[in-house]
Amino acid sequence: MFRAFPIISLVTLLSACNLYLVESGAPKPVASVASQSADTVDTEISPPAPPPPPKATPGSSQIGFMDKTTAHLEGCRFLSVMRLTHRGHFEDGLILLRNGAHSINANMMVPVRLVEMADPVSGLHYYHVRLMRCPKQNLSADS
Repeated sequence: MFRAFPIISLVTLLSACNLYLVESGAPKPVASVASQSADTVDTEISPPAPPPPPKATPGSSQIGFMDKTTAHLEGCRFLSVMRLTHRGHFEDGLILLRNGAHSINANMMVPVRLVEMADPVSGLHYYHVRLMRCPKQNLSADS
């Protein structure tokens, strides 16, 4: 019993005791002041204004969407992956996607994930597409 006492007290001292230092000179916040400041902070923060709509580059409106299986059957080759987050209208983000695809000479996009209003507070849209280059003769008029 006498041998176990120092071991138990050492384990208790090392594991169960926490020491906090509290500054006695610091003013203590009042609940009404804290809630009042939290209310004013919420009203001051507003979502940022959406950017002006982008302009489509000439030829980017020809770029369409297709599924992955059809892209492989049509003989398309993979060029790159594009991920984009956009604040504004969802269609404006599609214009930005087409402009980016046109800049690297892609003529089809395979959507991996398109999320409208991924974050409702900030209004962000999320786009994730695979950019493909397909032979011109294999592209159907429906695409």
